[in-house]
Amino acid sequence: MARWTLGFLVGVVVCTRFCYLPSPQVAGWCIVISSIVYICFRRISSLLITFFIACFLGFSWALIVAHYRLYHSLPIALEGQT
Repeated sequence: MARWTLGFLVGVVVCTRFCYLPSPQVAGWCIVISSIVYICFRRISSLLITFFIACFLGFSWALIVAHYRLYHSLPIALEGQT
């Protein structure tokens, strides 16, 4: 459980350290890649594979939440108006 939590946290922190926000398609690719890795290596109980999958899922979750928050923000033209 700790490796999942640590991997997820590392993925979220990596997402917050970007200078710009990548497109939402990157989150989809991260989910696809982590699913493929899980399907291919599910019989192997490796700490590195679990950490890798959790990092990708944490990164994609943070990216989706960031895009959602930016999409629902107030437009600049409406700021300061009553």
